[in-house]
Amino acid sequence: MQIILIAAQITVLLVIGVLLWQIWRFLKRSDIPDDEPLGEKLAKYLTRRLTWLCVCFGLGAALLIASAILRVL
Repeated sequence: MQIILIAAQITVLLVIGVLLWQIWRFLKRSDIPDDEPLGEKLAKYLTRRLTWLCVCFGLGAALLIASAILRVL
């Protein structure tokens, strides 16, 4: 069970890394002006990525707590 939890934690960290890379790549694009607000499509893209990022952080925390509890038992 401990190995499965460690593998799940690594998977969640990889997903978090991919999401952060996508957000960073999106924000580094040169065609987005600095002084204009984002369009609705671009705002939805960022909102979706940030929502999944929050879900992954919550899942990672839950896996970490479960792993710690299993080590104690």
